[in-house]
Amino acid sequence: MRHFETVGALIANDDWGFKTQTMLSPADLRRYVFPWHERIVETIHAAGKPAILHSCGFAGEIMDDIIDGMKYDCETFVRGRHRAC
Repeated sequence: MRHFETVGALIANDDWGFKTQTMLSPADLRRYVFPWHERIVETIHAAGKPAILHSCGFAGEIMDDIIDGMKYDCETFVRGRHRAC
């Protein structure tokens, strides 16, 4: 990533929710899914780029994990609370 100066940011796409709730329980997401995304974001940030997450579905219960835990710089969601880019 560092070799491509024209790349301004990187985006990860992963659908985590239905219309009214997450697909997995927040506890299972924290155990099985989020550790991988922490590694993805660390790699993106190590290259000096912002990390954007796109996910469809409700994310209200896990938004703090996305912002404070995984450290995504920006999130876009079809439904649910979001921090705009």
